[in-house]
Amino acid sequence: MRLAALLLLLVAATHYAYDPIALALGDVRPAAMFYVLRGVEGFVLFVLLALRVRLDLPALLACAWGAAEELQTSSCRVSMGLASAPRVLPFEGLCGWPAYSIGVAAMACIAVYVAKGGRHG
Repeated sequence: MRLAALLLLLVAATHYAYDPIALALGDVRPAAMFYVLRGVEGFVLFVLLALRVRLDLPALLACAWGAAEELQTSSCRVSMGLASAPRVLPFEGLCGWPAYSIGVAAMACIAVYVAKGGRHG
């Protein structure tokens, strides 16, 4: 029951509270707040999945990486300011080239590990 309430609260906050939150904060675009809340929502969902379901190591790594990417989405959007639309260059993402490149490399490593069925070497 608590999990269901948490999930409903998460959905409600993400999809219906971004306008009130943006208004309460002042100089914040509602679309920017929605973007931040979607990242938080994704992070929480990946963490809940990892904690509530018995996962093998490859699936746990995928959840961990998904949670990290979702949290990065929110934090990078906040760091760019929420009052205007950010300028994002192709293949750089919101956090810029180094973070984007590290993300691609990490995803590739995890994908290879998952494709091998979680075996080393």
